[in-house]
Amino acid sequence: MMRTVLQTRLPLPTRWEKPIAVGLFTLLAVLQLLHNYVRWSPLSDYSISFYPAAQDLFRANPYGSTEYDFFYPIWSLIPILPLTLLPVRIGNAVLGVASVITLGTVTYKLGAKPLQLALFLLLPQVLFGAKNGDYMDVLTAVGFVLPPRWGLFFVLIKPQAGIGVAVYWLFEAWREGGWKQAVHTFAPVGIAYALILLVYSPNLFDSLLAAPGIVGLDSHHNAAMWPFGAVIGAALLAHAVRTRRIGPAILSSACFTPYVGFYSWPTTMLGLLPGNVEFLAATLVMWAIGLIEAQW
Repeated sequence: MMRTVLQTRLPLPTRWEKPIAVGLFTLLAVLQLLHNYVRWSPLSDYSISFYPAAQDLFRANPYGSTEYDFFYPIWSLIPILPLTLLPVRIGNAVLGVASVITLGTVTYKLGAKPLQLALFLLLPQVLFGAKNGDYMDVLTAVGFVLPPRWGLFFVLIKPQAGIGVAVYWLFEAWREGGWKQAVHTFAPVGIAYALILLVYSPNLFDSLLAAPGIVGLDSHHNAAMWPFGAVIGAALLAHAVRTRRIGPAILSSACFTPYVGFYSWPTTMLGLLPGNVEFLAATLVMWAIGLIEAQW
């Protein structure tokens, strides 16, 4: 009798997992909206860069402005176009909520449990990125759960968070169908970048060359492992290719560039999923770092 009761009750946690996750999303969204609006800064990335660049998308060259700096792929502005109809402060707050919800959805799809999800989304680094309106890491993370052909449009938005995945997908495409499959997978994003270069150069090149000075490689926001981390990144990428697992490729991305904002590391952490123990441990470490570096 006892055994029958236990067998009946065991499925309940799985049944309630999704409602609990949805409830957590809703609560965090409301709190994040209030937090972003109250703590809004006129110097946020959204306010001084993404918002004016999106406004200029169909009327000027976003890469050629002297009033703001923009050096991401042009299609990264499309998701925030509706927000340009709102006052910048409200748009910044809404974008922060959308970023947290989107990142949470990706994290859940990759295998995070509700408690891990809540701890992850409340990370100081995640909340800083949301308040700052820097949604590029979130767009990059979306690419992790998309088919490679279309995911490349996302993972290459921010190379320091997704370049390892692009290289991994290249090896996977070659393994599955040789150079023909590689061309089939990479042709759409390759054509898109070629069009950007054709339409927006030389302003695009000037913007890219100025990027290191703008982000500040010696900034206290920079948490890169470069150059010694490249060895670790290469090992992780090789492991990903050998085992045909995307997780190590996600982890490797942050090792290959001289600038990685501290708020980009949560995206890198997604490579630990679905390893729940590893992901939880990394989340707790990030919490400790965030609390120590509270001035962020």
